[in-house]
Amino acid sequence: MQLLNKKNFDSKIFDQYKHAIVVGKGKTFQPIEKPNEETILIGINDAINHVVNPDMVLTQDIEPWLVINTSVIKKLKYIATNVFPHRDNVCWNSTPKVTYKDIIEIIKDDFKGVYTPYNLGLNSWNDENFPVLPSNGASGGSALYFIHTNMRNIMSVTTYGLGRGTGHHPIFEDKTSPWKEKYNTKRESTDISSHRFLFEYKGIPFRQK
Repeated sequence: MQLLNKKNFDSKIFDQYKHAIVVGKGKTFQPIEKPNEETILIGINDAINHVVNPDMVLTQDIEPWLVINTSVIKKLKYIATNVFPHRDNVCWNSTPKVTYKDIIEIIKDDFKGVYTPYNLGLNSWNDENFPVLPSNGASGGSALYFIHTNMRNIMSVTTYGLGRGTGHHPIFEDKTSPWKEKYNTKRESTDISSHRFLFEYKGIPFRQK
């Protein structure tokens, strides 16, 4: 595993990607398959378990790691999480006692790719060794901000299961799951709308499906 921080991060690692697909857990979720090597396929939380040949997962809570499949972790190229993961399914409920190092303990035996922790802008504390994503807390919006900030050759962005409808797609309504995530469509929709403007201002087509 390669851990990236402010000193060793180089956005060139994403230069091969011309298109980005982001898949979340909302009503419009689809089990997307990576179409080609020029497209980076990103899953939000455990949506990553249900897409085909994903490249990257982004999470902002500690709990998704209870349900993300080991077989998926082994194949991922990139992982991005906030430095201080949220706990108990509550946005802003983070503490310096739970950090990216706890995630490293979970993935260290299986993940051989690049791990990029980031500070979430709304936290009241940050680790100055890592960059800041000024997201409002929704994982989908943070994924879009990560693309906008770090993937300079992206020519189009498409999302599924983000910011549309209310609640999760039925595939994620497993009552036996150890993680009962709440879906905040309003917050995510606001975050996605702001990032749509940023992409379209640069002439990058943005499709929200």
